Amino acid sequence: MPPDVVAAIEEGCARAAGVVGRAKLYQLRREETAWALLYTDTESLTCNLGQAGVEYRSEARRVTPRWLPGHFSVEDVGAKAGGDRTLLPGDAGRPGYRTAAGRVGSGVAKVTVSADDRTIEAGIVNGTYAARLYYPPDWGVPQNDGVPSSGRTTPAASSSAPVRSRGSRATSNPAAARSSRVTCAGGGTGARWRRPGGDSSAGRYQPVGSTDILVGMTTVANFGGTSHHADLGGPVHWVDFGGPADGPRIVLVHGLGGSHLNWVLLAPLLARRARVMAVDLAGHGLTHPEGRETTVQANTELLGRFVDEVAGEPVVLVGNSMGGMISLFQTAAHPERVRGLVLVDPALPMVFGTRPDPTMLGTFFLYSVPGLGERFLARSRTASARRQVERVLELCCADPSAIPEELKQASEHLIGERAEVDGLDKAFLAAARSTVFTTSKRAAYFAAMAKIRVPVFLMSGDRDRLVNVVAARHVARKHPHWRYDEYEGIGHVPQMEIPDVVAERVLDWMEANRLTTGAG
Repeated sequence: MPPDVVAAIEEGCARAAGVVGRAKLYQLRREETAWALLYTDTESLTCNLGQAGVEYRSEARRVTPRWLPGHFSVEDVGAKAGGDRTLLPGDAGRPGYRTAAGRVGSGVAKVTVSADDRTIEAGIVNGTYAARLYYPPDWGVPQNDGVPSSGRTTPAASSSAPVRSRGSRATSNPAAARSSRVTCAGGGTGARWRRPGGDSSAGRYQPVGSTDILVGMTTVANFGGTSHHADLGGPVHWVDFGGPADGPRIVLVHGLGGSHLNWVLLAPLLARRARVMAVDLAGHGLTHPEGRETTVQANTELLGRFVDEVAGEPVVLVGNSMGGMISLFQTAAHPERVRGLVLVDPALPMVFGTRPDPTMLGTFFLYSVPGLGERFLARSRTASARRQVERVLELCCADPSAIPEELKQASEHLIGERAEVDGLDKAFLAAARSTVFTTSKRAAYFAAMAKIRVPVFLMSGDRDRLVNVVAARHVARKHPHWRYDEYEGIGHVPQMEIPDVVAERVLDWMEANRLTTGAG
């Protein structure tokens, strides 16, 4: 958007709201109505653009930024009757609406807004979320709704107390008790709360009876994780799932096209007895390519830097698919960084005489052909985010229905968040082609395996369509001192399909190999 247009919106909306100081534009929404979300140092503004012959019509609400668990605040909730009910000049035919807006931390994956048995996904831009539910022009704000339709109000602050969900809603009377319904999409049932006594610093909340709007989120915080970025030749996203400070360090490494989300079901289980981290490799998850190489070799080097500079001590590497191969090469090249290695359906050289899955074979053939791979990815993106998630789960899981809905929603949002990032197709295809090339070099791959001297735990699902279980059995026979577990009726991602089983066996294996204390 041109800077002069941004400046005009910021100046016009601040003037219409009567606020003092500069208002900064965070979101511009062009839907059934055009509206903007802005912030000053002390207030949030929702500003309607070009309605009823008025260029800017703005409402301001003073905010005290305190956060709900999961880095999520509710700061601006309101409603406006349809134009046919307001009887204002030029308002006829304008839809009614409910508005919800606030701020989100980097760990938030999805925000939804619900009212009157309807749910929409909010737009997340510049650390804020904003959404409007629209109604017919003759819609009126229900009586006792408790939501302001206009004017300056002072909503209660969000609570930072360790509860599942809390929030606040402004009423048309600033002195009145405020109420709202706020919940995390992965955090249990909705709750109704009221701030007692009108004190914005109060940390205790009490239930009340009425509610109208539900704001929900899906975030790594729901799974016990906190997002971070490290500068490792460019920003690298990783998630800290916590764990005992004196416990062993575990680093989780996803596969081709994957991300930290591939580990959110397993990681909290491991974190009971270990300090657990999940890294997004270059070109994956929230680690954008930014001109970096995304080959197996480049990401092996990136993983080494992550162990040195973030984990800070030798670790147990747990890698799935391409991430298993990268973890294996890292262990072979730098044994001083790795105490133990867990290979979860790793990418392996194909065993002669086995018949690959037709869908897998066709997909990777398209990836490998210049031009075809690019067109195939572009066509795949024309499907909805939900359908893209479903396709991946159908290929990777023996039973996709076993994957929790909240994880599917988080994956959908990640697709949307990555959609505007430059160079992702090129980065993905480079990683895919490098994976195929590296597994084809059988002698070099098996030579790397032979160098490994740390304990190894190899596991495979017997219904893996991407890496035939015959390949895992072949490797297990070549390395009888490695532990090998095979899971009946499980596909390519056991950590997502049977996280309880995987966690129990990994922790037992670590205990058997004296890996249950920190390297220090």
